[in-house]
Amino acid sequence: MTPDKWLESLEKATNEQLKEWQNAISSEIQKRQTKERAEARKMIREIAEAHGIDLAKMATGTTHKRTEGKYRNPNDQFSTWSGIGRKPKWVTEWIAAGNSLADLEIK
Repeated sequence: MTPDKWLESLEKATNEQLKEWQNAISSEIQKRQTKERAEARKMIREIAEAHGIDLAKMATGTTHKRTEGKYRNPNDQFSTWSGIGRKPKWVTEWIAAGNSLADLEIK
């Protein structure tokens, strides 16, 4: 679609159509950003593994155990939970799958 036709479509659209398009565009942007972040995380993990870098240590800037988090998401090294307050979704899903909370402890 040429820019002129696209602009013409916008001008002729009802408010309801514009809101539907806006929601569709926002949803598509969110999907793309999520995909890009996942790809970036994968690349970072691959590079770190290839060079023997522990991302958990790098994320904290120290070689000691994180003091903020007691449990780490096995699928996302940057996601932790202190063990206080409501359990994050990844913790409840881990436990519901029959796994032990102790397996998520940061050592």
